Amino acid sequence: KDYALYFQLGLLFLVFSYPAKVSLDFALNPTIAKIPQADINQYINGWSAGWGIKRSTEFFKNISKNNEIFVATQGTFGLLPHGLEIYLQKYPKVHIKGYWPIGDYLPEEVLDKAKKMPTYFVYYQPNNSKVLNYSSLSLEFKERMGRSNYFFSVYKVNAK
Repeated sequence: KDYALYFQLGLLFLVFSYPAKVSLDFALNPTIAKIPQADINQYINGWSAGWGIKRSTEFFKNISKNNEIFVATQGTFGLLPHGLEIYLQKYPKVHIKGYWPIGDYLPEEVLDKAKKMPTYFVYYQPNNSKVLNYSSLSLEFKERMGRSNYFFSVYKVNAK
């Protein structure tokens, strides 16, 4: 009888140990968690995971202490611009506006704002090679999205 109990306990341990380890890895170090690829893309390596939001909000808070600033984002709903708006709503000197789609040229409104106040453009879409063609942008910082080769990037828009 004791062997049956030990067998049942051992079986329960085996059944629950792997899910417990995966859950613990996901909670403590999500970039190494063994979860389905679709979840890795959404929660860890993709733009929707939120990489760069904390750093960029701190950056914009500091810059807006003395000046009004304009922040343009790649996207008009979701993480950008709403992620920034949530964290920066108590900072009236920060003006945020989303743009989509981003074409071969920066929106005229963004270039006009750059003539009046410090202006920044936030990109999160992977492999947006068009940004490399914008001579009016200079990289402030970028943050890797999880373990991917994609980056959340903040650029300063230089007035021309």
